[in-house]
Amino acid sequence: MQFQIGSTLVFNPGAVGYSFDGDVRASYGILTIGKSITCAIRRVDYDIDRYRREVEAQQPAFKDMLLHLLQTGRPFRRG
Repeated sequence: MQFQIGSTLVFNPGAVGYSFDGDVRASYGILTIGKSITCAIRRVDYDIDRYRREVEAQQPAFKDMLLHLLQTGRPFRRG
């Protein structure tokens, strides 16, 4: 997802619970294009334990992968 506010492009670099860089917080990025291009990734705390309980209760097909991502912020690797 992306949208623009004035000269600032706002984009979503991922989704809650799908972090791959080891940081389990939610994130969003701000890309500024002017004389130079800058990118700032912002981290946002949220109630991970509550989300984990919701995942456990809903039992989605990808539950194990999602719980691993919520705990470690790293991709789930089988075998």
